[in-house]
Amino acid sequence: MRSGLPLGPGSIGIGLTSSAGPAEDAVRRLRREAYAAADCGFDGVTLSEHHGGFPGYFPNPILLCGLLLADMRHGWAAASPSILPLRNPYSVAEDLAWIGAAYPGRVAAGFVPGYQERDFDAVGADFETRSATFWSHLSTLTGVLRPTDVPHPVLSADAAIADARVRDLTVLVGVAGPLGARRAANADVGLLLMSLDSAAATAALIGHYEEAGGKRSCVLIRRVWVGDSATADRRHDLWSQASSGREKWLTTSPNSVISGEPGAVATTLVDDLRTSGASALNIRVNVDKANPADVLRQIELIGAEVLPRVRSSMGWQVPEPSTALTRGIQS
Repeated sequence: MRSGLPLGPGSIGIGLTSSAGPAEDAVRRLRREAYAAADCGFDGVTLSEHHGGFPGYFPNPILLCGLLLADMRHGWAAASPSILPLRNPYSVAEDLAWIGAAYPGRVAAGFVPGYQERDFDAVGADFETRSATFWSHLSTLTGVLRPTDVPHPVLSADAAIADARVRDLTVLVGVAGPLGARRAANADVGLLLMSLDSAAATAALIGHYEEAGGKRSCVLIRRVWVGDSATADRRHDLWSQASSGREKWLTTSPNSVISGEPGAVATTLVDDLRTSGASALNIRVNVDKANPADVLRQIELIGAEVLPRVRSSMGWQVPEPSTALTRGIQS
């Protein structure tokens, strides 16, 4: 099974993270890793949003996805998750549509309400109303981009928006419980399933989603390190230190990195996919202050020795190179 859609069923993406140090170095490293991931067998890459230097995250992943696609010879890029209440949904729709026009079939997005108050403080947004704002913004965003919705009286004249409506761009949401899963199904969007949730808890969430009529992609996030996980486990401590202390879920699973030799890692990933019922996978190599060469080596190892095992066990096809534009220039 493989739909060919970014973040679609049967896809395996990798979540790339920001590194400590100068921003210029972080961007250079990010571009190298995205290029390597696309060439090592990943279907695409994802970036996640936080503000104020939160470890491993980016303040504008949608913008950076456009940058990465210019370097990647094939594969897709998705801001997933991006914090939707921090942004104007009409502008988000335009941004996604125009990046999609530059790289047809290679763009998707996942959104969350956000949980860090400092993210909202950074842009002057209201933290307390974030859930209501999220669902309102999501309805606006999908209404602009979805072919079945009434065209926007102004934005429908935008050529990129018109194209995006035809393509039906993949949109996922991260939710915390049954109500959110049902709302996602009613909104006709997919699910982004967080890395710290057990496979059993994820299965329950997908069950609520499907019972409510949800039919879109359900993407399971898992943190992976081929070899000893001691380095990767430190990421959890950094999250906790950078958080406000109100996020109790951050303390529930301090050793959530799937580690070991490639066969064991693949077996655990397959077990979690089957138990949860997820239709796609997003792998995170979450380390801090690691040698960039070590991270690239992880991307290569996972691509060469883990992904083929997962795809074979799940019946997922090997990705085919995209025929879409590369470096923004048609050959």
